Amino acid sequence: MIQRWGKKDPAVLEESLNISIEEMNRIIKLVEELLELTKGDVNDISSEAQTVHINDEIRSRIHSLKQLHPDYQFDTDLTSKNLEIKMKPHQFEQLFLIFIDNAIKYDVKNKKIKVKTRLKISKK
Repeated sequence: MIQRWGKKDPAVLEESLNISIEEMNRIIKLVEELLELTKGDVNDISSEAQTVHINDEIRSRIHSLKQLHPDYQFDTDLTSKNLEIKMKPHQFEQLFLIFIDNAIKYDVKNKKIKVKTRLKISKK
């Protein structure tokens, strides 16, 4: 992205660098977690869990993905309800990126990805 547009446009350069830094931080967190697992130092993972605002995280990731994959169309249909989950934020991010990476991998023809969120309350 930087090579295509960023060298001449300061705004694109800045955004490209920010996305690159986000990706590097994500990779660093992933490697650190893998190292923890291999050392057996995982005592209480739940103590690091935080409230993740799902729709906000999806919007943030989609924004970055649009820059990384300009040939794809990303659409969102997110519920107006405030969706939250308790977990490590980078784990949610990693899970979401796995789904999106698979969508990109298997939709090379249409190049259109739609992400929807819904809250379903089950009756017991």
